[in-house]
Amino acid sequence: MSESAASDSTSFRVSSARESLVVSSEFEGANAARAAAVATWAIGSRETVARLREPLIELGFSERMLERQASARDVSVEELERSRLGRDLDEARVQRWEQLATSAQLRDAVLYLIELLRSPLERESATAAAALWRILNEDARFAAPRLIGGLTGVFHPVSPDDASELVDWSDVQWADHCASWGTALDLWWVQMLVEERLHLGLRSSDKLTQQIAMAAFLSRDPGSPPPTSSQSNREPGHAQMSTIVHGTWGWVGDWWQAGGDFFDYMKARHRPDLYDQGMEFGWDGFCRASHRAKASTRFARWATTAAPGGLRTVFAHSYGGEVVARAVNAAQPVEELVLLSVPVTPSVAAVCTRTRVVDIRLSFDIVLGLTGYGQRLATHENVTEVILSGWNWQHGASHDDATWQHQGVAMQAGL
Repeated sequence: MSESAASDSTSFRVSSARESLVVSSEFEGANAARAAAVATWAIGSRETVARLREPLIELGFSERMLERQASARDVSVEELERSRLGRDLDEARVQRWEQLATSAQLRDAVLYLIELLRSPLERESATAAAALWRILNEDARFAAPRLIGGLTGVFHPVSPDDASELVDWSDVQWADHCASWGTALDLWWVQMLVEERLHLGLRSSDKLTQQIAMAAFLSRDPGSPPPTSSQSNREPGHAQMSTIVHGTWGWVGDWWQAGGDFFDYMKARHRPDLYDQGMEFGWDGFCRASHRAKASTRFARWATTAAPGGLRTVFAHSYGGEVVARAVNAAQPVEELVLLSVPVTPSVAAVCTRTRVVDIRLSFDIVLGLTGYGQRLATHENVTEVILSGWNWQHGASHDDATWQHQGVAMQAGL
């Protein structure tokens, strides 16, 4: 098992220094965050990148990368396959990153991620695989039929409690497997390696690695913001109930239900009106946009029955935030929506015109980075932004009760 998987710490240190680019357990978090940030730079919008300027500079992004949008014109299959892999892994990673910082071309981003994919560190290589999956599948020139259909049709998360299906990481086996391809860069082999790495990640005994691998399959909404109702969302003085909505695959935990750490903390300290009558809203947590749309309709029906006067506060994590935002945009009365590490989808971007929004998130979220979605809402009078201090592996750090207490999140948010 890798050192990262054995560690209980979810925080890590980031540096833009050259020495932080090499294979090192000390900087595994920094390198994984860099890989996810490269995915955002490659497939996200210019606005998305611009709003992440400060954390990207901390990760070592050059001004040229921050100013220049990645372009598919910068890379071709033939050009990639004329490249060679480095014999010395550390030297190759440093050179690829410095080349990317200078050129700001997609070709060099892909080559950099391929070098990271060869890493013997579990979380780092899994993040590189997820980033490559995202980038290669965005472009039909690179997405082989096997890569597109191999995992997406059969994907399902493995419960951490089902030890019989979980796999411990072997850095030696992975290093030997990667070394077997020599220095020739065959794109088909890269695609196969990405798929294999994600298979291992989805079944990892390390929960954080499993979470990173899952992020590769979080689907994106291609459309424009949904139409919003002209009716008012607010009914002051009537809303007497609050609730929590989990995100993708969130049903496997209990943090959002009565008896869960975050639920009990919020009910005791900040929202005694949190719903705990045993019929709380939950959704399938599947990764497609169509699932979130259906969940939004179900949420509106549930809220109409459970809280006919409207909801006071809704805490929503990750894509659960989009589920609720869709309902609010369609006139479901919600006085206050607390977003916990929520991707800035079109629905989420639109919701701040409908109700008060508290936006709580990490400085840079590795999972959200791999989706290519934004991690910052636009400045708006209805939005209160709270950025948690430090760097963290956990996409769920925003609903960690200890973090809320230690960083005084409720006070910052005005809850």
